[in-house]
Amino acid sequence: MFSKKWYALVAALVIGGTLLAACAPPEAEVREVVVTKIVEKAGETVVEEVIVTATPEPVKPVEFKSADPNTLYDITGAGDTDTLDPAWNYESAGDAVILNIYDQLVTYNGSDATSFVPSLAESWEISDDGLTYVFHIRQGVKFHDGADLTPEDVAYTLQRGVLQGGGWSPQWLYTEPLFGTGIYDIAELVDPSGDLDDDPEALQAADPDLLMAACEAVMDAFVADEAAGTVTMNLGQSWGPWLATLAQSWGSILDKDWAIENGAWDGDCATWQNYYGITSENAPLRDVTNGTGPYMLDHWTPGEETVLVANPNYWRVEQNVP
Repeated sequence: MFSKKWYALVAALVIGGTLLAACAPPEAEVREVVVTKIVEKAGETVVEEVIVTATPEPVKPVEFKSADPNTLYDITGAGDTDTLDPAWNYESAGDAVILNIYDQLVTYNGSDATSFVPSLAESWEISDDGLTYVFHIRQGVKFHDGADLTPEDVAYTLQRGVLQGGGWSPQWLYTEPLFGTGIYDIAELVDPSGDLDDDPEALQAADPDLLMAACEAVMDAFVADEAAGTVTMNLGQSWGPWLATLAQSWGSILDKDWAIENGAWDGDCATWQNYYGITSENAPLRDVTNGTGPYMLDHWTPGEETVLVANPNYWRVEQNVP
């Protein structure tokens, strides 16, 4: 009979041999493997070593051929899209879809997070005090429905986003540089205490003069000049991340007429409070899109799939813009 210490020795030797074999490179030829075993000869316990040579089967490369090379399937664990309304969306799953459907005025210069290149704006100027940005809007760009991009579309898009507000939306990224540090929602231009934030009914009951003044302040912040082909943005304070803010998904530009036809704010300062505080669940643009980007929405089945198709008239291709 073998004692427990012999079994322990056998176990250690076997484990050691296994680890040595496991650490060998998968493609390398295993020339010698030393196997140690304990045997009993002539009434004595003897440790023997046996040398075994072997060559593993070569590793075969794995080859994958798509049944449809024109379709990209992306299986993600990032969660489902919450809304396709760029003014409301504030999560990464929605960003990934929106940034493929819509374009912004500027975009990142490759992987450099600190410099920007033209997109829907061909160029821009910044005043010496950092308070005024003038964007020259690119001509010849069409939305997915065939309508032409105009400066009015750009100004309306940003006005509408800020006036829609919402504490769970990204709009505070605009209101603070436009109206002052600590202003996180358009409702605070009506009541600085913040008591009206995310309370549509209370906001609608506020002083009409204050409501009109708040809307006019937003209109003055984003001014379109169709004749000049520009949009001027007037900030309340110099704001270094302004271009970075415009380059994100919430800077996506909408077609004004299309947005209004689909139930978004009608562009009238007398009515903006009726569209304030829209949530992702009741946003009229939650599941419809009309951008200028390289892909168009085919359909979105929440919880299952989002299918995009290529935009055959993408302006970057037609204008040979890298």
